[in-house]
Amino acid sequence: MSDLLSIYIDRLALGKSENIEVILPFDFLQADDEDVRFCAPISVKGEAYVADDHLILRLSLGTQFSTKCAICNGACEVQISLEHFYQTVPLAKIPSAVFNFGDLVRDALLLEIPHSSECGGGSCQEREGLKKYFSNGDSNVRPFEDL
Repeated sequence: MSDLLSIYIDRLALGKSENIEVILPFDFLQADDEDVRFCAPISVKGEAYVADDHLILRLSLGTQFSTKCAICNGACEVQISLEHFYQTVPLAKIPSAVFNFGDLVRDALLLEIPHSSECGGGSCQEREGLKKYFSNGDSNVRPFEDL
């Protein structure tokens, strides 16, 4: 799998670019825990090219994970999609002339995991029953003033 995520700098000479289109297994992220389980392949599409003395990666990333709904605690599927992920790497920091961007993909997707998710595309059916417990956003309300 390492070769799928490697860019050979010498192939990008004279303004050439390399198209990237890779589907990775979800276990590539090595991030499963009891609250977040990746359950769909990871799509990586884009291109790599050299501009001046930098390697430029322009990627679109996508996958899906399963977690618990923050409202009802039921199962919740969440899509992660990064349409415009850019990364520049100075060529001087790539001494072997081969750059593996696997860690960049992994880190970018893991950073996109939201702190909480809601089933039903963000509108859990249980929300209405719990509405009285949610703040209405009025900053003048002070819940402990009566005490």
